[in-house]
Amino acid sequence: MTSMSDALPLGWAQHADPETGRIFFYKAATGETSWEKPVGTSAATGASTAPLPGGWAQIVDPSSGRTFYHKGATGETSWEMPPELAETLEVQESARVNEARVAGRRGGVASQSVSAQRIQDYVKPVHPKNDHDTACIKHIIKTNDKLSLLFAHLQDSVMEDVANAFQPLEVACGHDVIRQDDNDCDRLYIINQGSVDIFVRRGERTHDVDKGTKVVSLGSGEVFGELALMYSQPRAATVTVGSSSACLWALDRDSFQMLLASNASTHLAMYEGWLREVPLFQTLNHYELARLSDCTESHLYDTGEEIVRQGELGNMFYILEDGTCSAYMDGDQGRIEVKQYQNRGEYFGEVALLAEDGIRRTSIQATGTGCSVISLTKEQFASLLGPLVEHLRHYAAQYPEYSSFWQR
Repeated sequence: MTSMSDALPLGWAQHADPETGRIFFYKAATGETSWEKPVGTSAATGASTAPLPGGWAQIVDPSSGRTFYHKGATGETSWEMPPELAETLEVQESARVNEARVAGRRGGVASQSVSAQRIQDYVKPVHPKNDHDTACIKHIIKTNDKLSLLFAHLQDSVMEDVANAFQPLEVACGHDVIRQDDNDCDRLYIINQGSVDIFVRRGERTHDVDKGTKVVSLGSGEVFGELALMYSQPRAATVTVGSSSACLWALDRDSFQMLLASNASTHLAMYEGWLREVPLFQTLNHYELARLSDCTESHLYDTGEEIVRQGELGNMFYILEDGTCSAYMDGDQGRIEVKQYQNRGEYFGEVALLAEDGIRRTSIQATGTGCSVISLTKEQFASLLGPLVEHLRHYAAQYPEYSSFWQR
């Protein structure tokens, strides 16, 4: 076959079929073939694809279709991807994977584009409610089958934000909270007090008050309208207050989307920030750090509150995020403080996970003004920190026994 590539897109060459004489087009770099002439930028002199970080460009050699890399500022060229470029792309890909993972958790959620600037400017809504109502909302969104898919993965702090974003509403008897076929409903509702009736109409509406057949009634603690958070679709039923009045909690779609996006952004900021500065994690690569930041959950503890208890089975690994805490040992001669944790990145809980019996050797309590820690389950610890196990064993073996503190 004779190559006759003239003004073709990147990497493409024109050839003639020796049996029929018909012209076809071939891209050596990918193995693609086409009877139709490809459309795109000419590769007559070798052309750059989309720009790459660090001033690098990926260029296709028009004579061979082979890709090489060129850095205009220094004149460097390479047939292989330069290490500095590979590292930068790995970081970017890890960030995209992290975002996609969070997006995947809420697959099907109808949302407008949530930019970094929008997340930065977003002010979390806080609708005042008492502690009992807040606890009730958090319990429902954690345990309700409909809502657990949307909220169960969230950290405690984000769950608090979600509870704060629910707005209390008082609705009169007979009022339609949702009307079937409406397109402007974008709220999820939790019934605090009272009851609602659900009506479904089959076929076309015959008159304005045609709600269809009543299919169910819902009472305190039950949920409706959750599809509004996930899909931009007309409402599938009419919901009418059936009791003398009803007290509802409502969460709008925008708050739902922004709180989830902020949560994803926080995880990414953690990865790009302090986790990579923790000495224990210095040997982890970018992908491993991204996985670590995505799996961790944050917990808040008040002064004196126990995080782990001596003698119990351990199934969590902890890293200090903020504040202070201390380790205590109980023995025949009473309780003694054996270690203080004061610096972000200090860790505890690994001894029980590494020991055959899995028993906690110390109790850990929050001190000072309290603390926040991030945690990994035993399974996540083994999966994510497997390369560090020997390092952890080495330092765990150096921890003093209870008796040694009384021999000093």
